[in-house]
Amino acid sequence: MLRIAPLLACAALGGRVAAEPIAATEPPAREPAPPIAAPVAPHELTAADVASAPYPGDESGRTDEPDRDSLPRRAGRLALFPVRLGLNLGLAPVRGLLWAQDRYHLDELYFRAFYNADRTIGLYPTASYAAGYGFDAGAAFKDSEMFGRGETLTLDAVTGALVGDDYHESAHAAFHTGRRLGRVQVGVETGFERRPTDPFYGIGNADVAPQPAAAVDPRRDAAAVPTSYRYQEARAAAYADARITGALHVRALGTVTEHAFSRSTSDAAIDAVYDPAGLVGWPGFASAYGELEVRFDQRGRASSWEPAELHTEGWLVAAALGRSHRLDGGPDFWRGTAEVQQYLRLARGPRLLALRLRGEAVSGAVGEVPFSQLPTLGGGEFLRGYEFQRFRDRAAAVASVEYIWDLAHWVDAVLFVDAGRVYSSMSAIGVDRLRVGFGAAIRIFDESHFLCEVGVASSIDGGFFLNFSFNRVFHATPRWR
Repeated sequence: MLRIAPLLACAALGGRVAAEPIAATEPPAREPAPPIAAPVAPHELTAADVASAPYPGDESGRTDEPDRDSLPRRAGRLALFPVRLGLNLGLAPVRGLLWAQDRYHLDELYFRAFYNADRTIGLYPTASYAAGYGFDAGAAFKDSEMFGRGETLTLDAVTGALVGDDYHESAHAAFHTGRRLGRVQVGVETGFERRPTDPFYGIGNADVAPQPAAAVDPRRDAAAVPTSYRYQEARAAAYADARITGALHVRALGTVTEHAFSRSTSDAAIDAVYDPAGLVGWPGFASAYGELEVRFDQRGRASSWEPAELHTEGWLVAAALGRSHRLDGGPDFWRGTAEVQQYLRLARGPRLLALRLRGEAVSGAVGEVPFSQLPTLGGGEFLRGYEFQRFRDRAAAVASVEYIWDLAHWVDAVLFVDAGRVYSSMSAIGVDRLRVGFGAAIRIFDESHFLCEVGVASSIDGGFFLNFSFNRVFHATPRWR
């Protein structure tokens, strides 16, 4: 409205309005840009030209103190140089792996090569190495969504014939119902396995001894003489796992297994040192085993940024009781196991401590329980730093401490110490004469899977062991009974 009034006034005067000229406003003049100095050759620079330049090494603005280390410090660095060189050489494969992953995205290449686009179906190669067993290789197939509710079928077969051992082979098939039955998961498994050099050091916690002149009865004599035997088993198993509430599970298991033993051809034969009459179960037996387990499993990841299969916090408490029945008329016996795990998160990264305590015992005497069914310690799973099944007796206990930190989002480094021993009875359990193993490992994950672990270990009794596994140590359980 305020702008219409002047227009009406102009109309009343006949439309004649004298328009005053508007003075044009000139933009301010720009100052000319300074001329660009011609580059000066280094030999033409004067002291005045470089007076304000930073000293060599200080171009970033950071000024470091000159190296004024004393002679003892320089001597100490020189003395520790071999240690530093050894660490650098030892970590070179890890650094190379990290570089290759960053450069070529190896995990993506792996899944594109062996899995479908959804990563629910895969046909992939497998390989493993364990000190004392050598290499084996094979293939595996997995379908983790057969009917859309997490039903999983797994098939695998490996052999050592590719590296010259035609007795080392195994084949397994397993299926479970996933989420199909809600809180209950039902599974079946069948398998066949042949191993050429299972070790036997007698029964007990004794140190290694030379071979005696006479045959040893392991039921009465604890002499630990290194021997080996061939082992073969065929089994069928079924289980049901019911989630009662939250992390509380009840699991029922039943298996039927046929065991067979024979003389090893690569090392000192077991029956050349130990009296076969004292090897309960030799040369074979058949058994049925039933077990009920209660498990409280709160383990998980503390952050969604961490791999789904990485445990960084929580507890596991599990206890199981089982009965072994000899199908060939031998004595029956009970087996009990208990395990506690705790993951303590120390810092982001993650950096954490993993603690484990595990025990196992059988009710039968050493003259009633087949020697292959006695609780054992040693190997890449229980009491690392010793040979697989180095110790066996009626009871076994082991404790583990692991310090874990991340080298990358999908690679963890581990330092570990294991301590434990076997006992002749539950009443004999104590902390004297413990066996202690220690070592380091690298564990590799992807966003939702544990892929593999490579580790080295030794012990207070000496020895060096290199292990490669597709299973996490704290997830390991004894083979089917």
